[in-house]
Amino acid sequence: MQSVKIPLTIDPYRAAAKKLDYEGCIAASDLARLAEMVLSVAGDARVDLSFYEDLSGIVVLEGTVVCPVIMECQRCGGRMSMDLSAQFRYTPDAKKLEELELQDQFDCVDLNSLGEVDLYAIIEDELILSLPLIARHSDEECPASDLIESLNDNEDTTESKHNPFAELGELIKQKNSNS
Repeated sequence: MQSVKIPLTIDPYRAAAKKLDYEGCIAASDLARLAEMVLSVAGDARVDLSFYEDLSGIVVLEGTVVCPVIMECQRCGGRMSMDLSAQFRYTPDAKKLEELELQDQFDCVDLNSLGEVDLYAIIEDELILSLPLIARHSDEECPASDLIESLNDNEDTTESKHNPFAELGELIKQKNSNS
């Protein structure tokens, strides 16, 4: 399959009737919303898309996307690169989904006034949803992991030396002896 530029919009019914498959890319410059949430989009998003009609007659848009980004490590504050990846499965057939009770197997997608799906918006949404809640290097790669480990070691030793409940026990003994 030849790598092509993914179309901005497409009629999912026609694409499913033709059983179209796309393997291509979306330019990093076209991912403006994602770029606002990371330090930078490091390259184009690689996308695989398939349009088909499944056995129950539902039109399906299915695919995967991988996009390299640069994020800030929440542990050390340094820059880190990572690949965001997502798998998705959409259909414009919301009524059929309800009739067949298959809502948990597909996400529904809305059509624009021309009866087309905005592929770039769907793919960018999937990338945004795949962002980690807390971006951080692995423990082995993070420069701050040695510092965090040493702080944890110090906390363990200071906790064993100082027990606040021991002081409370002493106060109770003093009170009982005074009574």
